[in-house]
Order: sequence, then structure tokens, then C-alpha cells
Amino acid sequence: MDRPGPAQSWRPQHFAKEIMAAAGIATADYRVFDDFDLALKHVHTRPHPCVIKADGLAGGKGVVISLDPSFSAKTLREFMMDGRFGAASRSVVIEDFLVGPEVSFMVVSDGKTAYPLATSRDHKRLLEGDLGPNTGGMGAIVPSPDTSPELESLLMSQVINPVLEVMNDRKTPYTGFLYAGLMLTPDGPRVLEFNVRLGDPETQALLFGMKDDLGTALESAAAGHAIPMGEFDPACCVVLASGGYPADPDIGHEILGLELDMPDTYVFHAGTASSDGLLVNSGGRVLSVTARGATPAEASAKAYARAATIEFEGMHFRRDIGA
Repeated sequence: MDRPGPAQSWRPQHFAKEIMAAAGIATADYRVFDDFDLALKHVHTRPHPCVIKADGLAGGKGVVISLDPSFSAKTLREFMMDGRFGAASRSVVIEDFLVGPEVSFMVVSDGKTAYPLATSRDHKRLLEGDLGPNTGGMGAIVPSPDTSPELESLLMSQVINPVLEVMNDRKTPYTGFLYAGLMLTPDGPRVLEFNVRLGDPETQALLFGMKDDLGTALESAAAGHAIPMGEFDPACCVVLASGGYPADPDIGHEILGLELDMPDTYVFHAGTASSDGLLVNSGGRVLSVTARGATPAEASAKAYARAATIEFEGMHFRRDIGA
């Protein structure tokens, strides 16, 4: 399937699944629905847990893990009938629930060759122990504690290179960042999703720990000769979120403690704004407190030490990023 033209709706989840099938990449079994009644019938006859995804772009929030058919039916109604994500959720992908550690594997490609960046572990669920609803990301650790050089080599040969080959076969070579979100299941790696960008909040940790010059690497890839990205320091990113996130963020509260400068740390702004001369929270994910260290544990400790100096009403964050 070629990418739809401007007059057609763009269905990235479906498109990615078709690319994976063409490339022979292992992923969860799935069905695609744009008819609510057919989708409802399907969830009442299939095993649970299952995963329901908005087929369009939903700001990282269009994925629901459903434990039973009644919750699946409620989710489908919100997505397809109530327009929870507008046009993005009129079509849905319903797929098998996979079990295992999640890994984010990102590369930079010149259309023919790709070089890997450091691996990372993104923490999507709201609460410690991977509980609560999915979010856009509550933090990340670089490198992922679940990977090895051997696994990275396997992912290049079984995931990344086949995608590039299929895109070249379609005469649409892919240049830029390619992000594979993976589950390391007992049966081997399975691709959950592809993004054509760096992941958030993995980006903050990844680039803060990067030792090489990013601009040089990107310029080389754009010119058709990608270069290795070199070494990365271990890094950790902890997201400070608003009360009520992800459902209904409580915003407009003054943020304190940003003036402090701690070595090897950086605070990235996400959901902040100026109001009457004060800096306030203006979105769900407010700040990404990032640190680097000699080890992942040291990077994590520095990030949490910096996070402890910041406050705003309703602020909350996970305390197990990288654990």
C-alpha cells in the first residue's frame, strides 16, 4: 500500500503493519476496522487482554490495553463513535497483547544504510510498576538494560534493514530517523510500532548523552552517506506531569525551583507558559528532567535529585525510571 494522497485519510498504524508484512517483520497479529459494529463483534469473540489503537495520529495517547470485552466495547465507542481523537480514531487496529520488556531502537538512515543510536527504555504507563493508563511517556533510560550488542545486531538484520529494503523496492527510499518500538517476548522481538522521528521522552536522554555532533551526522545522512553516531553516556529522563494527567491535566500553577543549576543535568520544557510574569504549567507533561552519568544508576540518581528541587501544585512523576 502506497501512502495515501492528500484527499485520502492517512492511516499510519495500518500502513506500518502492511510494511511489516511485506518485509517479513515479526509483530502482533491484528485486524483493522473502520466499522464500529464489526469491531464490537470482534472484541466480544477474541481473547483478552488485547490492544486497541487509533489508526491515526493521537499524540502518543491513542493506545489502550483492554483487559476484558466490556472495556474494549467502551474504548471502541469512545474512539469510533464519540470521536475521542477526531478523525484519528475513526479507524482502529485491534491486536494481540504481547508480554515482555519494551525497547526503543532508533537509527539514522541515508536511504540505503542505517546506523543505530543508543537503545532506550521508555516508560509509557502513568504509575510505578507499569500500572495505570498509557501516556505519551513518563521517562526513559539510556541505554536499555534489556539489550546487548548481539540483540542490536539482530534488530538491524531482522527489523531495520528489511524496512529499508521494502521502501527502496517501492522506490520511496527512507532517509532520516527510524524508530522501532519493540517488545522482547519469550518468542523473540516483536515490533509494536514504527515512528519516523526520535521518540519522546527518549530523545531528551539520548541526545543529552550523545558525545558526537548531531548536525554532522544528519548532514551526512541527508547527503546520502550516513556515518556511525559514536558513543553515548548513560542518561535518564524523568517527566514531571500535571495533576490529572493524562485524562484532564490541572494547569495554570506556578513552577518553582528552575533557577538551580546542577552539573550534568538539564530541564527541558514541554507544557509550560508565561502568565502574568510567572512560569506556569500549561499541559500534561510539563518538564523533562534529564541527567547523564558514568552509569545508568548514576544518571537516574542525578535526575531525581534535580526533580526534587522543582515544585508546582499537583506535580507528580514516576520514581522507578530505569529501575
